[in-house]
Amino acid sequence: MAPPGGSRFPGSPMNMNAIAELESTGLKKPSHRFYYGWVILTVSFFTLFMALGIRFSFGVFYIAILKEYGWGRAATAGAFSLAMFSHAVFALISGTLIDRFGPRKLFPLGSIFLAVGLVAASRITAIWHLYAFFGVAVAIGVNTISFAPHMSLISKWFFRKRGLASGLMLAGVGIGTMTLVPVTELMIESFGWRSAFLLLAGLILGLVFPMTALFQRRSPEEIGQHIDGVNPGSVGAPPDLGEGLHEHIPSPPLPDEWTLRSVFSAKPYWYL
Repeated sequence: MAPPGGSRFPGSPMNMNAIAELESTGLKKPSHRFYYGWVILTVSFFTLFMALGIRFSFGVFYIAILKEYGWGRAATAGAFSLAMFSHAVFALISGTLIDRFGPRKLFPLGSIFLAVGLVAASRITAIWHLYAFFGVAVAIGVNTISFAPHMSLISKWFFRKRGLASGLMLAGVGIGTMTLVPVTELMIESFGWRSAFLLLAGLILGLVFPMTALFQRRSPEEIGQHIDGVNPGSVGAPPDLGEGLHEHIPSPPLPDEWTLRSVFSAKPYWYL
């Protein structure tokens, strides 16, 4: 007995009519080719796992360094504030760099910069070294392979599952922090804080650098795919964001040339 609304036989007239109707609407059958966006998501997860795990391990290193040199917290705590400032400032730059060079160039260079910063941090002998190496060099290296460029990247690969993809990617931050902080503490207890910095630098060069250089891509079109792995015009394809997205929403008049004054006087700026 045939199931309701269709036939169990692929070549039956009812199925043939359904296919003909689908083709008449201009839609194509969805592609079942493996979507490379999941590779991008996996590599991004691991990159954030390492980068943010290292960033939030600062407190463990900080205690070990103060214990060795006897420095006061008042003179050294500013290194963490400087690192936060470096993250904030360089986020603008890393966002621009990901658009210009793409992840396959930016992330390997960022991982090298981070590894160099960690090696330099292993040679800290003065308070200003702590500020320069951890507060600036390591912070810039982390930022280059951190939030801003990855959020830009994931939005190019996922549309319908963008929330899920972003959540899975950002889970690398929490899992990396939860994992690397105690591992770093164990390394410091076993080998010392200088060796711990070097071991983390080796992990960045040995894992993050080759993974990002080999597997990262700028967009699905770069490898002959489309966003979400669905060809345009297929069933389940995302809408064309370039056409008709705001056709029913009147846009406010925009100035011919943006100035600082016109930006601050625009309501959308304050909404954001």
